[in-house]
Amino acid sequence: GKRLKPIEALSDEASFQVKDNSQDLIFIDADHSYEWVKKDIVNYRKKLKKGGWLTGHDIDRVGVNRAVKETLSSYDIGPNYVWFTQL
Repeated sequence: GKRLKPIEALSDEASFQVKDNSQDLIFIDADHSYEWVKKDIVNYRKKLKKGGWLTGHDIDRVGVNRAVKETLSSYDIGPNYVWFTQL
């Protein structure tokens, strides 16, 4: 329906198609390199509504861990190496 809009693009290109302050939840699980995870966090955190959840996968990977630590002031880790924070 109207709640799902598939976007076929690299994550940084797709971020321009998502309106700022429009999302309740964003789950990052694409390229796991430090550079891409950091870029995804920076690009997508502004897409969240106030109180929205930014989350992702594979915090056990070095690049993901470093990017999350450098870009978020606080976050939690749940089962299956999922990281999350409410903004």
